Formats: sequence, structure tokens, C-alpha cells
Amino acid sequence: ADAIAVVEPSGSRLRLALMEPLEQGAAGALATSLTRGCTYSGDWPRLRGQTGFTAIGLHAPAAVRYRFDRPAVRFTATVGIDDTAGQRGSVRVRVKAGGKTPAQDPLVEVFRSPVICGGDPLLTIDLPLADATSLELHVGPADGSTVLDRTLWLDPQAWFSSVE
Repeated sequence: ADAIAVVEPSGSRLRLALMEPLEQGAAGALATSLTRGCTYSGDWPRLRGQTGFTAIGLHAPAAVRYRFDRPAVRFTATVGIDDTAGQRGSVRVRVKAGGKTPAQDPLVEVFRSPVICGGDPLLTIDLPLADATSLELHVGPADGSTVLDRTLWLDPQAWFSSVE
């Protein structure tokens, strides 16, 4: 087994797949809609030949929310339909961001993808967050069916300002 070491400035980013989400679920969500660190089928996080250091798997319909202890300035991830779905499955993914409490600072949609289908090229997401302390990742069916609507978010990360 190979050992991998990653060196980065302390606190500059947070790998969401290593965090316990604040909330998860969506209306009609499957009980097994969230995976962390692997594909929906339990394999190493890999999409179209690209391997992730970390990953979140979401089967539509699903949503997962994270809260940060300091403001995030950016969110990055690479998203696609899990390779095990082959050419099937179709989804739209959304990202919402906001403050600590939705009542005081509601989450606002900051990204909505085009339809993503099984076998499509990967979607790279790189969003400014304007000091968000809450982040939600959503996946929903694009064609009314949820068959094989398994997304994999490779290396989803919240980035923080280097100035404290």
C-alpha cells in the first residue's frame, strides 16, 4: 500500500467528505442517499478515470448541509454521474450558501447545473461564496425518474481566507 501525504497551509480549506454533515435528506430521499469517501457502490472515488482524494456520493433526490465555524470564500468540486450507472441516470445539481441561521441569513442558490447524464464529461465547480458559513449540496432527478441518479462529488472543498 502506498502512503500519500498532503501538505497545505493550516486551515486554508476543509474537505467536506471528512466532515459529518449538519443535516441530510430531502423529500422522497432514499435512506442510502449519502456516501462519504467512496462511490455509491462502495468503490474507490473515481469518475471517468479521475480519482478523488475524498468524495461525497448523493443519490437523487438528496441534499446535505454543512456549517463552518468561520466564513468560507470559495467552494470547489468535480461532479458526475457515478461510473457504475454507465450511460444511464440524469440529474441537476445545485449549491446553496448562506449564513449561520437560515432565519437570519437564508440560503441562496449560487449554482445550478445543466442536466448531467451518465457518461457525460465531468462538471468542474468553482464558486465564490462571499463569506458563507452554511453550504448545501443538492441533487435532483432531471427526467422525473431516479433510476441510477447517483452523483459523485470528487474532492468537495470549502476554502477560507488566509487572513484570520
